[in-house]
Amino acid sequence: MNARLLGSALAIVASVTVLLGAASAAPADAAAGGRYAIGDRFDPPGLVDSHARPFRFASLAPHAVALGFVTTACRTGQCSLVTGKFARLLATADARRERLVLVAIDAGTDTPAALARYARLFAGDDRLVFVTGDARTLTGLTRRFGVRADSGALATHGETVALLDGDGRIADLLAGFDWSPSTLQAALDAVARIAYNPFLRALVHLTWSAQRLCGEHPVDSPLALHHAGLLAFAAVPFPVLGFVVARVGRRRRTDRES
Repeated sequence: MNARLLGSALAIVASVTVLLGAASAAPADAAAGGRYAIGDRFDPPGLVDSHARPFRFASLAPHAVALGFVTTACRTGQCSLVTGKFARLLATADARRERLVLVAIDAGTDTPAALARYARLFAGDDRLVFVTGDARTLTGLTRRFGVRADSGALATHGETVALLDGDGRIADLLAGFDWSPSTLQAALDAVARIAYNPFLRALVHLTWSAQRLCGEHPVDSPLALHHAGLLAFAAVPFPVLGFVVARVGRRRRTDRES
C-alpha cells in the first residue's frame, strides 16, 4: 500500500474514532429526565407472566438478567426479530447464572393468554420469561425506558435492552438497532461476571455510540461512554503513526531516486 495513502487512512480512522467518543460523551438529552439509570433497583409491581401468575424480578436473583421489550401486536415484525434473538440466546446463556425476560408492553392486546401463544412460537424454555401487566405499570415502564409506542402497538422502535445484575440493579442500559445475540451475550456475561469476549462487548457499545452520532436512539450508558472513551484515547497515536509512515515512505523514494 502507498505510504501516503496508509498515513491518510490512519488519520481518518483516528478522526472518526475521536468523533464517536465525543458524541458518546455528550450529556444526556433533557427529555431523558425520570428515566431509569445505572444502579437503580428494578422490581416493578403489577407484572404477570404468561401463566397469569404474579411476577417479580426479585424472584430471578441472583441471576443476571437481559430485559427486552416487545408486543404481540407489533406491526413491523421487529418484535419477532427481537424475540427470535432472545430465543437464540438460550443456546449460549449460562443456565446457572443468567435469565432472559421480554416485557410485552401493550396491556390491551398482550394478555397472558396471548403471551402464552406467542411464547410457544419461539421457546419452551423457562429461562426465557414473557411478562406483561396492567396499563399503568406498562406505561411507566415504556416512559422510563424510552421505549416508543404508537397507538398501543410498537409501530416503530429500537431494540432497547436493560441488563440487571444479581442484586436486581440496572447494570447497563442499551438502546439501538440490530444487535446480534453474540454481542448481547458478551454484555450479559460481563454483568454475570462470566468470562466473555471483550471485543464483542465493546462492539455493541460502539455500534450504539455510532447510532447516537447519526441521531438515532441516545446511548446513555456509562459502559458505552467508557468503551468509546478508551477507543478515542487509543486512537491518539494513529495520526503520529500515519505521519511517521508517510515520512519513511518519502525518504525511501528519495533514496531510490538519488
